[in-house]
Amino acid sequence: PESDRYVTSFMAGATWQAGSDLKIMNNYINLETSDPNVPNFDDPTQGRDTALQLIDAGCDVVFGVGGDAVSGALLAAKERNLPAVGADVDQYNTGPEVQDALLTSAQKNVDVMLYNFLRSVADGTVTAGITTGTLHNGGVGLAPFHSWDSRIPAELKAQAQQASDAIQNGSI
Repeated sequence: PESDRYVTSFMAGATWQAGSDLKIMNNYINLETSDPNVPNFDDPTQGRDTALQLIDAGCDVVFGVGGDAVSGALLAAKERNLPAVGADVDQYNTGPEVQDALLTSAQKNVDVMLYNFLRSVADGTVTAGITTGTLHNGGVGLAPFHSWDSRIPAELKAQAQQASDAIQNGSI
């Protein structure tokens, strides 16, 4: 599932930067349930509670992935004055209440993917099947650092760009 790809990619990048000293903490929330009494990933309260549990266990950066639970996880990070990474869209634009906590967001560039699909329809090259958004086709990316931009060292920004380039050229 796409949420696993998000988590795996985040963990790989964090490990690449921090090395073996990194402690990775992860918790999955119920994806779907027909029971209205069981929280699921569309429940911001569940996202907040889960993030707070991880923060209390020593989490330093919150990366919330999965439905509306993300907004709750980001709020938990803000409440505890920790940096956070959003998911799916540039949550700096969609979550003004958490802007000062957001380092960035991992984005699904649905607009780019839709444009690419419509262009293939128009030029007659459309093919049946599933297309996955990647760095190669512009279907995923990193949102700007916004208010954190001046706090992110230029060297780290350069390393992130180098990693992106290496993924795109196949050396990573």
